[in-house]
Amino acid sequence: MKKSVFALIFLLLSVFVYADNSEPQEEEPQLFYVITAEELQHFFQCWNWLQNWEEGKIKIPDDEFARVYENQIGKKLFSAMLYESFFINTKNKNIQKQVKKYIQKNNLEEQPFEKALLKKYSSKKTTSKQGDKKVIQYSYKDSEFDENINLSDFYEVHPFNDEFGIMLFNNDWNVMAKRSMETKQPVDEKKLIYIIGGGTNSMTITVEEYENVTVNNVKDIINITKLDNISQKYNDDWFFAEPEKIGILENCGVDNYYVGYGIGPDYFVPEIACADFVTCMYKKSTNKVYKMHIYMNYSKININYEIRNRIYNYLKFFTLFCYCD
Repeated sequence: MKKSVFALIFLLLSVFVYADNSEPQEEEPQLFYVITAEELQHFFQCWNWLQNWEEGKIKIPDDEFARVYENQIGKKLFSAMLYESFFINTKNKNIQKQVKKYIQKNNLEEQPFEKALLKKYSSKKTTSKQGDKKVIQYSYKDSEFDENINLSDFYEVHPFNDEFGIMLFNNDWNVMAKRSMETKQPVDEKKLIYIIGGGTNSMTITVEEYENVTVNNVKDIINITKLDNISQKYNDDWFFAEPEKIGILENCGVDNYYVGYGIGPDYFVPEIACADFVTCMYKKSTNKVYKMHIYMNYSKININYEIRNRIYNYLKFFTLFCYCD
């Protein structure tokens, strides 16, 4: 029976912090820590509660809403960033009205997060076709945009139907595999690319398995997974290390677990504000390396551009939610 990532992450017990080399504009402090079991339980309780709220199964009185907003938004908590992602993505008009009412009552219209919310809620929804998929974009005064990427809902998947598992955000992904130029058939069964968005904001999640490999040190991991191709974009603003195997990492099912990230302007294309988040795992008994790579970028005309580093902080946590049965 496959382990549930939800069960595994209840074992998080201690703190592990990385430095953040973000652009000065977004004075969002670094936020990346291994959360406690109690906080994680609270996180999933909130996630379930928010899903019910979105579906209209519950209603929140204004006074309770105010307490929730004040206790969560902007706080240095993993769960707080879930609430923020939820308010960014909610399609429930009653919730949007309640958010607007609270912002106006408390004169928060010029705060970066609240400003982004008000623009999103006032945006015009447009729908187009991209291949066989329906693509939704939101336009604010035809000058700022949102690409409808949802980070507030997720589920666990085994992309290769084997022991490797990740937590995947619930979007209508375009899924790509490397294919033969002649036959158009997949030629690499151990690499998948999930793509969503475009235009002013896009997200790509790449998952790979490398078989018949041996890892003796961090250089081996970097060479096997070709991490230099990612790290060079950030010059000195790239971090990659193997944390101590405690908490969730103690039960991740591999011998070595590495985490890396870079946040800031793309070294090669400085006009793009982007971030890369990587998990690399090595299992000695099978001589396999597993990699998950999250990439996200923003242009300056995206509604969430000014709050992107807060969103990036949220994505850091998902580098910890990979595992091997």
